[in-house]
Amino acid sequence: MRNIILLTTAIPRGDLHKKTIHLFYEKFLKYLDGYIIHHIINIDYPEKIKPLFSRVDTIELFEQISYPNVKKYYILPDEANFCKAYFNVIAKIYEENIINEESIIWWLEDDWTIIRDYNFVPLLRFLDTKNMAISFTDNSPLCSFRGGPVMNYGFFTNYFDIHKSISIEKDPEYQVGKSIRDKDNYENEIGIFCIYLLDFYKDNLEQCVF
Repeated sequence: MRNIILLTTAIPRGDLHKKTIHLFYEKFLKYLDGYIIHHIINIDYPEKIKPLFSRVDTIELFEQISYPNVKKYYILPDEANFCKAYFNVIAKIYEENIINEESIIWWLEDDWTIIRDYNFVPLLRFLDTKNMAISFTDNSPLCSFRGGPVMNYGFFTNYFDIHKSISIEKDPEYQVGKSIRDKDNYENEIGIFCIYLLDFYKDNLEQCVF
């Protein structure tokens, strides 16, 4: 059975995760019965957040919105740093030995929410192409972290996973984009497929994907 590995860098946000992560589970997991879901969640705890929200309450909330086919892994670092959070969730994949060449890796922001409910699974066939990623939102060029990307093993290992070489001082999204734009990378095939469905779109995705 194929793995889908969800990667989330989070902070305590009160009940917001009920409108984001819970909605993702509720709307999308019904299409993923044939997959094993691993969700790696790094929860940073910035000083300015501590008077407002509890990290313990955040973990309890994630447990309340749990689904039977989702295995969660929590990372609770002492220092809040987005770049280190990126490092942590990727390193956890290898620590838990849950990735293989059939895996799909999905970067899932904790404040990203679903605005359309449709069966996206037919689109995952694009990931059978070498070094391919999909984005499910508009205006997300070159592997923006918004609304994805959803990656196959080749794209993830060759382009997205730079956790051993990143600079902690720089935004990991910028560094991943820079890695992808590196002309030396284009010696191999690479593809980023951006999907943006208009409000009036009602058709069957099976009919438009080849």
